Amino acid sequence: MLHDALAPENIHAAQLIIPAAIRPDVEHSSPDVLARRLYDIHTERDGFRHYSEPLPDQPQDDPVNPTPFGALARVVLAASLSLVATACTDHSPSAAASSAAASSSSASSEPASPQASTDPAATTPTGRTTAMNIRLTLDGHPVAATLNDSATARDFAAQLPLTLSLRDLNRAEKIADLPRKLSTSGAPEAADPEVGDLAYYAPWNQLATYYRDAPRAAGLVILGHMADGGAERLATADEITVEAAP
Repeated sequence: MLHDALAPENIHAAQLIIPAAIRPDVEHSSPDVLARRLYDIHTERDGFRHYSEPLPDQPQDDPVNPTPFGALARVVLAASLSLVATACTDHSPSAAASSAAASSSSASSEPASPQASTDPAATTPTGRTTAMNIRLTLDGHPVAATLNDSATARDFAAQLPLTLSLRDLNRAEKIADLPRKLSTSGAPEAADPEVGDLAYYAPWNQLATYYRDAPRAAGLVILGHMADGGAERLATADEITVEAAP
């Protein structure tokens, strides 16, 4: 297969099969979700064939066994095949973004939730210890929160106060673009977000805030956690202000 032929040249080739339509207004159909999926394939380099959602007749990410004819027929009716071929020495987000852009321009299919990272659990602290008290304002409602003592959280605190527009991702988190990139010195390669977490998604330079459970993600760094009740406010919020606690 192609990935076997290119492996000696330090090139990883992968296929992503995406059933149905890509639409930003439907759960699991956002181009952002699909771009994250492609980025995970780019960084994890695990096998050749991947599916944006599991097929009933075939385990996801099976690089060896071919798809049964019945399942393949259901997919091919409305599917796009995205080929990701990247040099193993290039893990930059820009390379993944280029792959995602190429995929979006040729795709006409609907993705599912981003694949959970298979990286081993980090041996560093969880990132939810308290080092600094902050205050969030979600659509005018104050919510207490804390930041940890990681280099990334300290760099984020240096940007405060911030007022950011929020947009929903996958009906689980609210994301916002930050004015500049944060340091990720000493950060683990991936993290498991929890409800109420504040996090930094390094590949896209975004603040990620969680009101529902979400899968483990490569490039995610936990910054801190909001107090009880914050996640409920977050679920309907369109704007967030982050500042040091008075």
